[in-house]
Amino acid sequence: MITEDLKNLSIALNEGKTVNQICDSLTINRNELFCKIAILKSFGKLYKSNYYSSGEIIYKPITSINTLEDYYKGTCPIIITGYDEEKIDFLVLSDLHIGNNLSNIELTKYAYDYMLKNNIHLSLLLGDIIDGTFSKVGQNIADVSYQIYEFLNKYPFDKNILTFGVLGDHDLSALESEGINLIDAIKYARNDIVINKYFNDKVNIKNDSILLMHKANALDKPSLTLEGHFHLFDTKMEENKLTIKVPSLSKINYSEANAIHLTLEFNKGYIERVNIKALNLGSNVNIIKKEEHFFKLSEKDIKERVINEEGYTKKLNKINSDRINKFNKKYGL
Repeated sequence: MITEDLKNLSIALNEGKTVNQICDSLTINRNELFCKIAILKSFGKLYKSNYYSSGEIIYKPITSINTLEDYYKGTCPIIITGYDEEKIDFLVLSDLHIGNNLSNIELTKYAYDYMLKNNIHLSLLLGDIIDGTFSKVGQNIADVSYQIYEFLNKYPFDKNILTFGVLGDHDLSALESEGINLIDAIKYARNDIVINKYFNDKVNIKNDSILLMHKANALDKPSLTLEGHFHLFDTKMEENKLTIKVPSLSKINYSEANAIHLTLEFNKGYIERVNIKALNLGSNVNIIKKEEHFFKLSEKDIKERVINEEGYTKKLNKINSDRINKFNKKYGL
């Protein structure tokens, strides 16, 4: 039997309220919300996750056979933007290697501080989150279950920040040796982190996409590829396609930079300009290098209509507009 509180939740979901709005109106936290949604699923009510450039999530009821088929087969994540959003910022991280002697989960707190200060709602994470079962320099946490526990509990959370990513070979070692799938561990514990695949996956945004890679080769690369695994910062533009190697957010690093601030500018729904700041995150933030790259857009390949946009994101951004002021007040800036 569906209880009164579940009925109220179902009504809020049907009205298209955001996760943050529902938690506020029903006076529940996110964990409680997702437990209740899981109960609704047991009654056959299924929901599609809509992710927004503002960092918000809306769970939309599945009411068509096509949406139901997409739900079960899985599709690449989509970031829904506003109609007037032509510039979007990301913080790109890779190779945390939690459990390694040279890992430092505290650096992720500096990453989130940077995002809050710079009004960044989206992060990309490119694999080797945990050190897994093998290491070149030794481990301070050998148990992969505890490595995963450290990540799920110590990786920062902000209600207006979403992380999209892929997993790497060290993450896969937990599955191959212990039968522990990090994808499912994240899915059931952290709805703010969206990871569906090992090695490579695309994130769709407007009419374009970003390829996230870790130690893999993709035959069909879009204009922009972000690549982990190599623990260094490098860029390569070739045949109107840009590949950015992302350094490790740890001390296992071959670059002075340990993160990338990525700004994408769009024209008619396609990425036209990429601004890169290679950062060294810590108690102080240093910009190691700046780069700017342009894509030549072919008129014959441009669609007439821009997709993956909604006017609702303007309202969401208004709801979140006080985040910088709160951050500055908290840290006395």
